[in-house]
Amino acid sequence: MTLRCIVSCQNHSKNLKQALKSSGVFLSNDLFDKVLKRVRLSHENPLQALEFFNYTGNRRGFYHSALSLDTMLYILGRSRMFEKTWEVLVDMKYKDRNLITPWTVMVVLAMNAKVCSVRLTVESFRKFKKLVPEFDTTCFNSLLRTLCQEKSMTDARNVYHSLKHSFRPNLQTYNIFLSRWKSSEEAEGFYKEMREMGVEPDII
Repeated sequence: MTLRCIVSCQNHSKNLKQALKSSGVFLSNDLFDKVLKRVRLSHENPLQALEFFNYTGNRRGFYHSALSLDTMLYILGRSRMFEKTWEVLVDMKYKDRNLITPWTVMVVLAMNAKVCSVRLTVESFRKFKKLVPEFDTTCFNSLLRTLCQEKSMTDARNVYHSLKHSFRPNLQTYNIFLSRWKSSEEAEGFYKEMREMGVEPDII
């Protein structure tokens, strides 16, 4: 029985753990990532995937990667299991905080923004302050990029203005907006502001 079949077919956590133990398969990070990717692509049971994730994470000598964490969060977020998402993140904070990256921020926020309001998405963003190693402009840019993609440019612009004094916008911030604005007036206004802040654009 393949690992993917074990993860997909077992309907109880005890059965899943026993089947994994009995399989005799050595779980490397590469193999784990491949199995989790297949689960993600086939839209299989997210709770079984989480059991698999937790089981392997508690095995001696096995350490999750940033890729496996982000994949697991994507699977949970797609199924709107947001409470489980935060449980995984809090647990990972104590195991290996460095795995929680700006890309992780964007994965989680994108899933939130698809079904939640802008306000709730921003609240989710603020939660990361206690989770990521550095809650900086890179994380801020992840929020803005998510809002541009999942909400609207107006929403992203409003959030930018409300939070820009807490983060120092950089060239990436500028490019996120400039590459998406259709109005030359809005682009020019933002261009002027960025120049005043000492940020030199690399595209026109």
